[in-house]
Amino acid sequence: MRIADAWRGAAEQLAPWGSMDPERLILVGSGTSLNALMVAAPELANGYRRVDVVNPRSFLQMPIPSPGTTCVVVLSQTGTSDTSVQSVTRAQSAGAVTITLTADLESPIAQVARRTLHLPVGDEPVGPKTKGYTVSLAVLSQLSNWMNGKSMDAAVPVSDLDALLPRAEAAATALAEELDAVDYIAIAGEERHYGTAQEGSLKISEICGVPAAGFTTEELLHGRLHGLSERSLCVMIAATAEHKATAEHVAAVMQASGVRILGLDLRGEAGPFGWPSDMIGTTPPFDAMAGIIPIQWLAMALARRRGMEPHRMRYPGLSQRLGIKLARTA
Repeated sequence: MRIADAWRGAAEQLAPWGSMDPERLILVGSGTSLNALMVAAPELANGYRRVDVVNPRSFLQMPIPSPGTTCVVVLSQTGTSDTSVQSVTRAQSAGAVTITLTADLESPIAQVARRTLHLPVGDEPVGPKTKGYTVSLAVLSQLSNWMNGKSMDAAVPVSDLDALLPRAEAAATALAEELDAVDYIAIAGEERHYGTAQEGSLKISEICGVPAAGFTTEELLHGRLHGLSERSLCVMIAATAEHKATAEHVAAVMQASGVRILGLDLRGEAGPFGWPSDMIGTTPPFDAMAGIIPIQWLAMALARRRGMEPHRMRYPGLSQRLGIKLARTA
């Protein structure tokens, strides 16, 4: 289980690091990295007077007040995002405490970083980072434990996560068979799981090319449902009983209009609109790692039904043509 390896590996890397006591925290990332930071932000924020979660372009335009009391965490799984590399260079030059997380220690970002946390992702069979996301969450959670002086020895629910993989794949495959005509997929989540919703919608768009968007539940309810048709799907992530009750209410209301709403209950409790029906419940921070898995499998299943190769994405090589990725020099 890659998550367990990442959990233990992060603890080993962080153990010899000296303590720090900054007042402000800035989390920097784009795409999947930004989504992981959004999920981890509430954990990381404990004890800080101010926490910002921004993309690199925004960070490059931000002032860094009192650099010595500001900590900048830059996450770039591939380590090749041009603006993320620039962000590390700028933060370090400004005198901020800078921590860089990357999966590739030979990448451009690792070459400029002075303090690096390695993400032990290994091979990514899918181009749009699936393992990279869950490994990032595991390492960020341990970084939070280290920052806040908490134990890094918590047990990873390996058996539960392992058991979830085939269940999620089966549920995703079955659902994909009903979605050949799907025109749009919306994913909603509350609080830290807004990041989960964003990551889920990103995987759908990247891997299978179906238009998708992520929202907070509040935003979904205030107008976004009008964008759904009988060919659409909405997945509402539920981390609490209140979230689940909201999802079931929305599903019942929209069912009358032929719009399909499913509730992904991270506590593993069954319900009339639950998906997957045999979801395994986990507790924070592992619920976010488990919650993305069914959506990742759904993106894969939809791609395969469309004759697409998931690892190539809809427009292969687009990042390079857009000029947002750097080539490795090593």
